[in-house]
Amino acid sequence: ETHHKTNIAEFSMSEQAEDLLTKLSISDSNNVSNQWPCKRVYDPNCGRFIRSTRALAKGEVVMEGIPYSLIVYPKCRSTVCSACMKTFRTEKEARSALKLHNQNKDSNLNDGTSGCLACKEVWYCSNQCRDNKDPALQHLSTECKAFQKMYGTNQKLSHDDIGELKLLVRILCRRHDEIQKRGSNADPQLGYSQVSDLVSNREFIQKMDPDRYERFSEMKRQAYRILPPQVLEGLNDNDVIDISCIVACNGFGVWNKKLESAK
Repeated sequence: ETHHKTNIAEFSMSEQAEDLLTKLSISDSNNVSNQWPCKRVYDPNCGRFIRSTRALAKGEVVMEGIPYSLIVYPKCRSTVCSACMKTFRTEKEARSALKLHNQNKDSNLNDGTSGCLACKEVWYCSNQCRDNKDPALQHLSTECKAFQKMYGTNQKLSHDDIGELKLLVRILCRRHDEIQKRGSNADPQLGYSQVSDLVSNREFIQKMDPDRYERFSEMKRQAYRILPPQVLEGLNDNDVIDISCIVACNGFGVWNKKLESAK
């Protein structure tokens, strides 16, 4: 896209990563090296992008990157693992599992699956996935409380927009957690500053796609509604809208059409 001067989103696609998710990846210049069949290119009209240096084989890994945040879209939240992104059950099985969860008041089942009974937005296919300590996957208490308020009567977002709001909330909560842990357990590889440094194209989106910009503004209003003030401390309105713009320009989604007909 002519006006999108963004950092490249770098990622690898595994067989398990075929299900619906949104994943924000951060540019890492070390990934674009001789070991990958591609090179970084800059064009004054097209911005920054990558170009293959040879013919690519089907299924070949082109690049790898570290995600800052990733989520499963709401319509797949009970069937797709929030850690490995694998579809591990049908919607019918998910309804039966949730019934057992509620009856037993237990977030774990005998088959190893588990989930958050408070917000019901995060589910895991195994104990291994539940115990994954990757910062991009952490389900923080501030996030959980916000997720519980996402579907309130005051929200004016579509189902897909709620998925983007869910990602916005996770990014903001991780940022707040980083500030709380600064100098101790913060992830040394990747921080919020690397997200905020990405090009947002906010003014371009506002001018050329006002409807989309209004959606981002509504997400900002909803974030203010469902998040405590301390999570948003240090950010102004444009900073929060910038995150949605950055995700739009630098994030990517992966989906499986089979999920549309899954029962």
